[in-house]
Amino acid sequence: DGHTSIGFSADVTYAPISHKRIGGKVFVTGVYSDEYTQKGVRRGTELVAINDMPVIEYGNQFVVPYIASSTPQWSNTYPFNSVNLTKGYRGVPVKLTFRNEKGKTFDITDNRQSPWGIVNPDMSIQFDSLPGNIGLLRIPSFQSNNFDVQAFGDLFEQKIVPTNGLIIDIRDNTGGNSQVGQIIMMLLATDTIPQASWETPKYEAAYASWGKKWNTETVASDSIVPFCISHPNDMPKYDKPIILLVNGSTFSAAEDFAVLFKNAKRGKIIGTPTGGSTGNPIFIDLGWGYNGRICTRHEKLADGTEFIGIGIQPDVVVEENESVIFGKDNVIEEALKLLK
Repeated sequence: DGHTSIGFSADVTYAPISHKRIGGKVFVTGVYSDEYTQKGVRRGTELVAINDMPVIEYGNQFVVPYIASSTPQWSNTYPFNSVNLTKGYRGVPVKLTFRNEKGKTFDITDNRQSPWGIVNPDMSIQFDSLPGNIGLLRIPSFQSNNFDVQAFGDLFEQKIVPTNGLIIDIRDNTGGNSQVGQIIMMLLATDTIPQASWETPKYEAAYASWGKKWNTETVASDSIVPFCISHPNDMPKYDKPIILLVNGSTFSAAEDFAVLFKNAKRGKIIGTPTGGSTGNPIFIDLGWGYNGRICTRHEKLADGTEFIGIGIQPDVVVEENESVIFGKDNVIEEALKLLK
């Protein structure tokens, strides 16, 4: 499972770049070092090899096996995104081979001395206006420290409500706090959102000592009432069409949001299947710097459809292409066509 793993404390770091896989290539998405910039690394520069091994081969051999996963799509995307490819012990050099827009390759040997937090992209919610009075709401994270309830309420009333339609982008959103997504959906839903019951193992120590199997407890979930129903005089109703964008790195709390969106029947989901693991892990201190986590909760869609270990399936499958890096985002363009 994507939320079941063993970790350990170690002095590791990474090269001062972020990156993203598109098809069989990996591109730089952010540069956080003047040295790299001066040497020609910028957004869109291709990372072609690590330690003289083709980058996809390197990732599959040295990164993918060590990242907990529930699905092939998660293993094919997340290990090649963010900073995962260049992580390693501090002080152990790594050779990175790049290709620029003119096709010229060049090497940088990184000694892995960067501060841990040097790659620090803006994870706040962003709103843009697109042609046809369509809003684009980018949510890169559902972490609580990236979410201001009052500020989002103002954004909703002042910018989202006047639009003719909305695109919500949670691609590469690897989760955070599911309550953040629930608040957003309570603003966007037009009717009560049904939820499926969920299951969790029930451990009874004495019975376990006698060899009795654990029971599985089924817990009913309450339906969620949107603000336009619970507070009709205080919160406007947004009933314009919405499209949700997802990919293989939409994960954990971001999938919880996609579940609510789908349960609410609020619009179409476009992109590729999500990562297939909603989380809720229990953490265990194993001693000597080691820790473990085990997923504790089995969820389904409101109609009983399984998505753990499968991923939430989009209504319209659209694979990202290099336009996501270099120009007009082909998935957003497809969403705009559907809204028109």
